[in-house]
Amino acid sequence: RLGSRVGSQVEVVIDDVEADTAIARSYAESPEVDGVIQVSGAANLSHGQRVDVRITHCDEHDLLAEVLP
Repeated sequence: RLGSRVGSQVEVVIDDVEADTAIARSYAESPEVDGVIQVSGAANLSHGQRVDVRITHCDEHDLLAEVLP
């Protein structure tokens, strides 16, 4: 199921930022229930910010993404 989202673009809200990686969620992820979207290149992002990302990879539970320019 997560694999079908690889390559897609989605707006996410940032929940937390640690170093260069943000933990985020989109309309499809329910807090405390679903996995998260790990956003790379996120050093300039902050909690609560909304950004557009492209999903690049997935693992068993989470999605990996990069910020769109």
